[in-house]
Amino acid sequence: MFKDIAVLFISIIFEALPFLLLGSFISAVIQEFVSDEFFKKVIPNNPVLGSIVGVILGFFIPACDCAVIPIALRLKKKKVPLNVCIAFMLASPIINPVAILSLVYSFKNVMPEMILWRLIGGVIVSIVVGIIMGVLYRNDDIFKDGVNIEHGCGCGCGYDHEHDHEHGHDCECEHDEHNHHCVCGHNEHDYHSHHENKTAFERCLHVIDHCKGDFLDVIKFMIFGSLITAVMQVFIAKFNISLGANNTILQMIIMMVFAYVVSLCSTADSLIAKTFVYEIGKTSILAYLILGPMIDIKNTLYLADKCKKNFVAKFVIILFVVIFAVSLLVGHVFGG
Repeated sequence: MFKDIAVLFISIIFEALPFLLLGSFISAVIQEFVSDEFFKKVIPNNPVLGSIVGVILGFFIPACDCAVIPIALRLKKKKVPLNVCIAFMLASPIINPVAILSLVYSFKNVMPEMILWRLIGGVIVSIVVGIIMGVLYRNDDIFKDGVNIEHGCGCGCGYDHEHDHEHGHDCECEHDEHNHHCVCGHNEHDYHSHHENKTAFERCLHVIDHCKGDFLDVIKFMIFGSLITAVMQVFIAKFNISLGANNTILQMIIMMVFAYVVSLCSTADSLIAKTFVYEIGKTSILAYLILGPMIDIKNTLYLADKCKKNFVAKFVIILFVVIFAVSLLVGHVFGG
């Protein structure tokens, strides 16, 4: 048993590491090279259109479920509307080209309709949950007090220059409500001027620094979550999934909980789902395929560390409910 746990644990870690590193790098590039004003210009104020933009953005970023969270939180710190961040975070692990190719490879010969089903269902869930969370937290800060997504300003004081001063900030350097004076002599205005005049080499160093910060920030939760996942997979390896074979609702609930617990990488979910093709109904497989890439134990742990507990709890519950409803709807409309 311990050998099986060790093998699964190592395989989960090595499977996710490349995507986690890629996600951390993309997050760092966004922080260093993309301004707040850019997002204000390109993202529509309409919540539906904004969420659609988030979904489209997810197509072009090949990040797995755990790697996409730092990118989404970075976007939120860049003042991107919450509905856009949520839609991007949920859609990217499902509709990016790598995930689509994995899905096609797994289902093209056994259940080809599932390819279209998951894409449609994933997009609908991403937009709906994004809009709901955006409405619920329209004027609220979702981050815990003192949480720093920026990993310092790069001037040595460790202060987040984009921090909202209305909430206060405790540090050893001198600052007031309108200006922040770092030990290095930067104030907020000087910092942005300096930021714009940095050389290419300095910017590359800052990208590496931010990438390292994001990577180390997430990796500890991924390791802990992967260990829990490995233990759970070994203990439920002989679980009889046919318990809900005669009850579609129960079957869907079992598969959604199973997807949450096993916490597989979004590129591997389709390979596992393929093994259930002849055992359970299509809507249950669809629910598994949609929920697996969107939320699991690892993601929940990381979100709970950065965001307020009530936000994380509402997000997970709403996500489960919407996925359940959308899976039933898509399965019914397309003859599942």
